[in-house]
Amino acid sequence: LSLSLLNGGDNKIVLCHNRVYEYTDCAEIVSHELIHAFDNCRANLDPKNLTHVACTEVIGSSSLFLDSLSF
Repeated sequence: LSLSLLNGGDNKIVLCHNRVYEYTDCAEIVSHELIHAFDNCRANLDPKNLTHVACTEVIGSSSLFLDSLSF
């Protein structure tokens, strides 16, 4: 179930407000989607190319994982 998406054609992030209840959840989702937006600008991602999609998902997920670690 997707709570958000990056609409590349319109250059906007869409959040389903009826599925995001906490500020921290919203912040994490927006941060994740902004990583996709940056990747799209940097590398001109093709959303039909599964390698491109997998790469940006790994980057987005790993950055959120690293943020959650306490050193």
